Amino acid sequence: MTTEIHATAAASGANATERFRENKKSAASSSQERVSLLASRVIKAINDTVLEEKVTYDEYNALKAWLIQVGEDGEWPLFLDVWVEHSVE
Repeated sequence: MTTEIHATAAASGANATERFRENKKSAASSSQERVSLLASRVIKAINDTVLEEKVTYDEYNALKAWLIQVGEDGEWPLFLDVWVEHSVE
């Protein structure tokens, strides 16, 4: 008898989040000051994009809903690995 397993993106994402949380070694090696600086720069880049692209409230709300869904699905580690990690490397 075989058991069928149905994988979902949300389940994979949640697993990625849990795996990341279990392995905090790399996060622990960064100073709070450095993380704060980087977070400030990311927020500035987002604000600059909003202004440059003249983002409307409807577009902002659609983007916010999408980002919330990424978080609820636990896919932040996967999202960052796909879209940002190559720049870090």
